[in-house]
Amino acid sequence: MKKMAAILMFVCALGFGSVAGADTLTLNNVDGGNVAVQWGVHSNTYMSGVMDITVNGQGFQAFCVDIGHGINYNTQYEYTAVDPASVFTAGQLSSMAQLIKAAYPTILQNGANAQLYKQVLQLGMWEIVEETTYPHSLLNGYFKVSQGDASRALYDSTFQDLLAMNAASGAVTFTLWTNPYSQNLLQFNYAATPIPGAVWLLGSGLAGLMAMKRRKALVQA
Repeated sequence: MKKMAAILMFVCALGFGSVAGADTLTLNNVDGGNVAVQWGVHSNTYMSGVMDITVNGQGFQAFCVDIGHGINYNTQYEYTAVDPASVFTAGQLSSMAQLIKAAYPTILQNGANAQLYKQVLQLGMWEIVEETTYPHSLLNGYFKVSQGDASRALYDSTFQDLLAMNAASGAVTFTLWTNPYSQNLLQFNYAATPIPGAVWLLGSGLAGLMAMKRRKALVQA
């Protein structure tokens, strides 16, 4: 029997299968950390973070949005692209985009909270998709971080902060990849809006004027 690749378990049940005529998707890595979670009567410790996937040979980043299935590392699956708006509400997609736009400037710069943000982004995606009783809380409801996880309060407060943060300008686009036997994955692309050169020049000019005024005031004094 051939040795199987190491299995990433997001869930208790794991399935395998393919969809004819679909795209080839491979999970390469998950950048995050283990978090103990509960959803309904289920509980376990799963890897929570940003997923590095390859679709038809091209690299992307994604999150799991299907905690009811599993997926293997380094295994090719046949997936079908679906419009996320046909599965998620506008409110869900808006909250997902808010989390990414709030967290990703720090993640891209590898800031102090980058690793924490990666974990909380995945937890937030599960919360947004799964929760039915306590929306936007990682401490209560159908989906939550387990009470035995020492960082549950930190995860929840970070989640709340990201939702309330004035998110960076830019655009987030989503593609939903589905497979009836494996995890559904939400591929995302975050494109920050660069500050136009004219704005930088205006800012530099204003700063120069302020400096000149301060020097003039010192001379007059």
